[in-house]
Amino acid sequence: MCDGSVENHPQYTQLGFKPQCPCRLVYCEGDALDYVATYASDALRCWKCDSSYDPMCGDPFNTTHRTLIDCESERSQSSYAANHAYCKKTKESENNRQSLISRACVWANEGSKNTICSSPSSPYRKQEHCSICETDGCNGSPGTMVPSLISCLAPAMLWFVIKGR
Repeated sequence: MCDGSVENHPQYTQLGFKPQCPCRLVYCEGDALDYVATYASDALRCWKCDSSYDPMCGDPFNTTHRTLIDCESERSQSSYAANHAYCKKTKESENNRQSLISRACVWANEGSKNTICSSPSSPYRKQEHCSICETDGCNGSPGTMVPSLISCLAPAMLWFVIKGR
């Protein structure tokens, strides 16, 4: 039987650490594993970065020191009319030189999601690639969810090791 969030459990709070991941830990008495990582909400989580400011945002995408962004918390006032969140990845070339990659949450109505990637090209900037998707972390490179999953499970594994002593 689960008695709620680990963050409120006395044995957990004595350790003094909080998970830095898009999940929460739930204490379940009597299960094979005492702590289970579960998603805190149904909100879509996407990677957010821009390679013009952060070279690690490019491809291959390095997620080592990143956390997924909850799209609901990133929602701007201008997007409140939109009813659906998507993850977006774009690749643009600037002055026919380097490619710039950006990853973000975007909001649109489900019927107008095809317009998300329609971006007018300018003489200086050309869109080479644009993709939208609807699953957590899908705007990263293949395999980017593995480090995120490890960061979610690490506190649970640590607690399991400490408890076993």
